[in-house]
Amino acid sequence: MEDIFILEDNTIDRRRMEGQIPEELTYVLAKDGREFEDYLANDGRARLYFLDDMVPDSSGNAGFHFIKHCTHLTELRPDAKVFYTGSVPGSREEAYCGEHDIQIVQKSEISDIIRGEFEKLKT
Repeated sequence: MEDIFILEDNTIDRRRMEGQIPEELTYVLAKDGREFEDYLANDGRARLYFLDDMVPDSSGNAGFHFIKHCTHLTELRPDAKVFYTGSVPGSREEAYCGEHDIQIVQKSEISDIIRGEFEKLKT
């Protein structure tokens, strides 16, 4: 099991997010829905999932696929701790996050989330 999974198609954002992960933690980076689905299909599991809102799906179609990806993840891993890391969420994404207790976070602030979540695990 990895500590962190990040789904982000923008190379610069992916590197910035990766740079916020403490070196003692393990992580997986995926740039599209295909890599995300392959990870899950191979029994990949993480403690925290940071999912971007607009990445290509498994067919390579660009679009707002956060809800699709998150639904797929939580069907397979109902206990998954998911964070929305898209830009400004649309009304559908905002409602979905509210209904499913998913925190909306800025990509530049995931280090705070990571630190807080792993502190909770220690207690």
